[in-house]
Amino acid sequence: MEIIILPISILFITGPIAARVFIVLLEKSHWRGLAILWLGLGLTAVLLGLFITYTFGNFFPGPGCFTSLLTPLFAIVTFLTFRFRAKRIYEALSGDWARRRWFMAGTLLIPFLQLSAPVISYGYGQTCDALNRQAAESLIVALEKHKTETGSYSSPSDLDSPYQADLEFLVPRYVPSIPPHACAVAFFNRPDPYYPVDDSWNLYHCNNSPGHEVLLMVPIIGSDSQQIYNLSTGQWSRGNALDGYCNYLN
Repeated sequence: MEIIILPISILFITGPIAARVFIVLLEKSHWRGLAILWLGLGLTAVLLGLFITYTFGNFFPGPGCFTSLLTPLFAIVTFLTFRFRAKRIYEALSGDWARRRWFMAGTLLIPFLQLSAPVISYGYGQTCDALNRQAAESLIVALEKHKTETGSYSSPSDLDSPYQADLEFLVPRYVPSIPPHACAVAFFNRPDPYYPVDDSWNLYHCNNSPGHEVLLMVPIIGSDSQQIYNLSTGQWSRGNALDGYCNYLN
């Protein structure tokens, strides 16, 4: 229940409530208050976008997923909040074309700011994932060097493992350290027993696939899926443990 209450509360405050506050400030010609309101709503849209990114989830939806899905609905409610009061406002501001234009601006821009949060989230998430892929390049080079020298992508101690192996065996001979996750934020990366997120860099052995491929697992921001680099084919894909990282190879 909390996972739904939180996004509803945020969207209600930044939508219908913000619309009513805007109308009151406009009627009183409180320009400083309007400027603070616009600044606050713009900042909230950015923060809400980041919140969606880090809490979106994947197979198991997180608060960010519900926030993103509910945003268009609340944007419509916010727009209707303005339209229901339009006739009274136009009559009260008769002849005051400056404030009437401000009212029209609020009618359009406040719902627009709400709708911008998922867009910000998508752009930010895509950028962070691209940075993680870029950071993975040094690991890919190191793994290829390791295979050239030893004949295997894994360390000898990992060869008996049927599935995952960490990359610490590459340090410090092949890379000085395992690269940090791009866009990592400690608050959102804290352990949550009810919402596990696999955000580790590791190797995954597809021992049951025809080619016995080895996959490099690269984190995705705010998701329980991972970006997958197939060391055998040099191709990128995405997957999660529930679907099976190697199923697409069979």
